[in-house]
Amino acid sequence: MRDLGNYSREGFIEDMEIGLEAPSGWTITAKPPTRLRSMPPDPAQPFLVTWEVTPPADAAPGLAYELEAEAGRLHIPRGANQRAV
Repeated sequence: MRDLGNYSREGFIEDMEIGLEAPSGWTITAKPPTRLRSMPPDPAQPFLVTWEVTPPADAAPGLAYELEAEAGRLHIPRGANQRAV
């Protein structure tokens, strides 16, 4: 995932965290920001996210490796103090 657009017609996306996971031994460095505070319902205005991904020296060339990107909303239910992503 490199960019995220709001295709909703119902309003703003607020407080979203973008993350990337890689196999064990890989290094991932996010190029901030990775937290979206507010996005209007307009896919023409994407939120850009960039990571630098470095495989370990012993990673076999030519093989496919899986990277998993996640975009999750932060949510605090009324009366609770927790974070759901």
